[in-house]
Amino acid sequence: MTILLLGAGLQALAIGSSLFKNREYELIVAADNLDVSGSIFFKRIIKVSVDSLDSLVSLVQDTECDIVIPTSDYYALLLSRNREYLESQFKVLCAVPSGESVSLVCDKQRFMEFCEEHAIPHPKTIPIHCNDLNGMEDTISFPAIIKPNYSVGAKGITIINSKEEIETKLPFIEKKYGSCTIQEFIANQDFYFNVMLYRYKDGTFSEAVVAKIIRFYPQNAGSSCCCITVNDQRLITICKEALHHMNWVGFADFDVLYDNKGGYKVIEINPRVPACLRIANESGVSFPEIIIDDLLGNTRKIQRSREGIMLRYLGTDILWFVSSIIHNPIPKSWFLFWGKDIFYQDIYKHDPSSWFRWLLSGLNKLFYRLTKKH
Repeated sequence: MTILLLGAGLQALAIGSSLFKNREYELIVAADNLDVSGSIFFKRIIKVSVDSLDSLVSLVQDTECDIVIPTSDYYALLLSRNREYLESQFKVLCAVPSGESVSLVCDKQRFMEFCEEHAIPHPKTIPIHCNDLNGMEDTISFPAIIKPNYSVGAKGITIINSKEEIETKLPFIEKKYGSCTIQEFIANQDFYFNVMLYRYKDGTFSEAVVAKIIRFYPQNAGSSCCCITVNDQRLITICKEALHHMNWVGFADFDVLYDNKGGYKVIEINPRVPACLRIANESGVSFPEIIIDDLLGNTRKIQRSREGIMLRYLGTDILWFVSSIIHNPIPKSWFLFWGKDIFYQDIYKHDPSSWFRWLLSGLNKLFYRLTKKH
């Protein structure tokens, strides 16, 4: 069976690692970059730009794939909008929720409005436009966060402390990313949560995996560079209720903040697997297998997640260390590099191509940020 991964990155590596031992599957990666080139996890890697239905159809026909799995929000949206056509015309199975569901969560403003309507805990969020700021300061408590409606990871997210900063920074963010919202600043910035789960068509769920992000880079609003699995049933219940309201079918990846008053704040749902997917694999839950088994109608396997599994992204964790060493105490956990429950997003023992490629990628981010400041 041929599985096409639409997009590359750490997500593709984690999927490849999860499915590598199953000889029934042949994995092909199609992406506009070659950041997973040389990996033993994949039979074939195609450098291609997929930006339309025509290019997507050509790719499906060329690879003769049986299943398509997106690894980015962009590809998830493109695939979801054309899922019915692809499945009916080419008999290929698309691992993505409905187009309506994906469109909702990919628009951060619409998703916050949905949360408000259904009483899902979330940060206070209002739309903002650089051409209409009169009286805006009366509805905003500072500090606050400017957040693009469409962006990947932490791109474009900017902390602001005054109306003057909004007037200075918003035009540049809007020009680069498009429409934005302004969102309340959550007091607890020490950690946040990532929740992964799969909702079946009958409304039941797979085992959920909760990762507590204990270090992230950039430190003000960034992606995980160290996380650990925890058991938090209250948080899982909130995420399940959100998916029920959307009648979601498929995999979902939640980002959830936790404020100093003990309240959860759902900030987004990603309709594809996250870069930290490996923590689920190592904790005992293979979401790639869950996705494929459901698409094929196979018997569901019982999988259970273990607490205490640590996942580091060494490249960006080094950046976190460099940016923290002067102003913040370094926790003992930073110096834990080996152990039976410690794993890496960017290093796979059986895949030598990953040993330096992603470390260098993380260091390159540091160089970019240092040169950007001057």
